[in-house]
Amino acid sequence: TIPKGVTSIGVEAFSGCSSLTSITIPKGVTSIGVKAFSGCSSLTNITLPEGLTSIGKSAYYKCTSLISITLPENVTSIEEEAFSGCSSLASINIPEEVTSIEDWAFSGCSGLTIIIIPEDVTSIGKSVFSDCSSLADIIVADRNKVYDSREGCNAIIETVSNTLIQGCSKTIIPKSVTEIGYGAFRNCSNLTNITIPENVTSIGKLAFYKCTSLTGITIPKSVTSIEGWAFKGCSSLTSLLILKGVTSIGEQAFQNSGITYLTILGKPTINGKAFDGCEKLTDIYCYSEETPPTRYRVFNGSDLSHITLHVPNYAMEQYKNTEP
Repeated sequence: TIPKGVTSIGVEAFSGCSSLTSITIPKGVTSIGVKAFSGCSSLTNITLPEGLTSIGKSAYYKCTSLISITLPENVTSIEEEAFSGCSSLASINIPEEVTSIEDWAFSGCSGLTIIIIPEDVTSIGKSVFSDCSSLADIIVADRNKVYDSREGCNAIIETVSNTLIQGCSKTIIPKSVTEIGYGAFRNCSNLTNITIPENVTSIGKLAFYKCTSLTGITIPKSVTSIEGWAFKGCSSLTSLLILKGVTSIGEQAFQNSGITYLTILGKPTINGKAFDGCEKLTDIYCYSEETPPTRYRVFNGSDLSHITLHVPNYAMEQYKNTEP
């Protein structure tokens, strides 16, 4: 128990106290410092006072035994990595007064099943809920002016840009979405199948990174850009059809995926290591009259001697004279 009269808990005050199981913070405390309880791996319960207004960066980072926590109403910001790696955390209340949730705030909270974003939240950082493999319900308050979860989609969408910034295993992407944002489904290991609607033009960096159960993906003709690392590590993804609309495939976009059959209808620029480590790849179908421009080591780590390249008869010589 922290004695009365204490008003703040300093930087790394209890960091690495792996035997600490519970703690009560007195009413006078208004701030918890950076990494104050990080690595307290046995901490299961913590009581926060009503007067608390600030929780520092990585304050509860990798408190792997923490089951639940109630944030006081005076907290207005959830800082970067505040609860990252709290793998036993099953629920979290985000107070109505919160206006910002910073990068990676709840990343790695693999026990978290539901999240509700209050109406006053106006800023959500990158990968806030990445690696939350059990997350199945995402709700944004109806009166939120910046974000929404339209049509009960189980996702967070930035309203003005129609960008889906956070999804989960039960997300159904609405037709009005135009972009899949950075890390939107990152490490969503329970995602097995998803349909990307016709209005989407861009699939952002790390969008489906290490979605290891993803077996099928439909990429519509409206998509022009698949950015770097978008499907990296999707080990269950076995076949891929890239339509003519795609003009760019980013660096390491499909690296270490399980693709066996790859079909490219257009002439996209294929950037470095886009299909690096695709060890199961056996057949590539290219239908462009001209070879798609490639950057360095596109098929690095793939055994080219076991891959059959299928091209139009009239373009065969050109493909033969082009480095893979």
